[in-house]
Amino acid sequence: MQLVRRITALFGKLLALLLVLVLVIYAGLVVTTSFSAGRQFLGSTLSSFLPDITIDQPQLTAAGNIYAERVTLEDTKGEWLAVQQAAIRWSPLALLVGSLDVHEIAAQQVMLARLPEATETTTEEPPASEETGLSLPFSSIELKQLQVSEVTLPAEIAGMPAQFMIDGSAAYSSTPEKITGQINITRFGEIQGSASLDVDFAPADSIFNFRAIVSEAANGLAAHVLDLQGAPSFALRMEGGGPLSDWTSSLQVDLNNARAIEGDVTLAQSGSQKTLTTNLSGELAQFLPATASSLFAGQTSWFAIATLNESYLPLSAQAKLSTGTIVLQMENDYSADGGALIAKVQAQTIEGSNRPLQFVTDGQVIGLGSFALNATASGPLENLNWDLSANASQLATQDVDLDRLLLEQKVMERRYLSS
Repeated sequence: MQLVRRITALFGKLLALLLVLVLVIYAGLVVTTSFSAGRQFLGSTLSSFLPDITIDQPQLTAAGNIYAERVTLEDTKGEWLAVQQAAIRWSPLALLVGSLDVHEIAAQQVMLARLPEATETTTEEPPASEETGLSLPFSSIELKQLQVSEVTLPAEIAGMPAQFMIDGSAAYSSTPEKITGQINITRFGEIQGSASLDVDFAPADSIFNFRAIVSEAANGLAAHVLDLQGAPSFALRMEGGGPLSDWTSSLQVDLNNARAIEGDVTLAQSGSQKTLTTNLSGELAQFLPATASSLFAGQTSWFAIATLNESYLPLSAQAKLSTGTIVLQMENDYSADGGALIAKVQAQTIEGSNRPLQFVTDGQVIGLGSFALNATASGPLENLNWDLSANASQLATQDVDLDRLLLEQKVMERRYLSS
């Protein structure tokens, strides 16, 4: 009995000594980083242990808050990311009750000079487990505020120089298991835009609610990335929710402050398979360039239904696009086990639509009375067999006037018939 008491007393003294040692080191860091020379010494020490990361003037306060004047990331080509005036304000004592409570993560400026060099990584298969829930060492995690006053992207990355402001928050709780978050990105400068996302996810019940809004002025960042000349201003809004076994979302797209597309997206589950359905409609011709506007004359509607497996890989799909001038139908079946695909596409003009097709390319106007296209593909994805046939009538340009044009890709033969 006395031996047990002595061992218990010894462990108590060792634990007290360890606690005192931690407090002494903590106090030493606080005192050291109160002076510029101490912060410089600590920054050099930390950078020597962190490859490709340089920390200038780090500081630790008595409350546990962490600051750094500048943090840079480098690779073999040099510096590619720099963060100015970074700060983490949190509550260390919350760890004693199993919580991670971060009041704020902030930075005055984040400058991305270029994308980092790609590094070779090996992907390890996760261990098989029947559990699908999250496993975190904290009963709750909360980031009350994320605040970045300026994010700078060069033209080499975004297609044009761009500056953003970012703010947001996030939270996780284990009882009941729930994840929430929101982020707002605001672009400022000559061309303005914004994006926001709110999510609310309950993994145990598979309930996922979200709202996303994206808007940008004409000829903005999205237009440069997609290489769209004369692109209109746009605003996109998606909002939906419910269990993943019966989930639905609405979609609206405005171009130049006018409604262009609206509809809904639904996801339903039956057994191990899921069904994704999209149903959209709108009038697009007024927003499209002359090279494609005649194809989308009148009301445009899109309906598609896809069957997905447990990993959300599409096994089969059928889709139909119809406008005032054309009808396009697509269908495919995919075998996930064998990796084989069977796909078919059919497109044709609507008979009696009385809407001529006109395309403008390189300053030349191309007129087309009607056309029909049939294409099929089958076999493994790495070695597909293709079959394509198309015919058109009343093809007219400034230099050519054909009554009929026939193309067959299968035999690599083109035949031109004219009168």
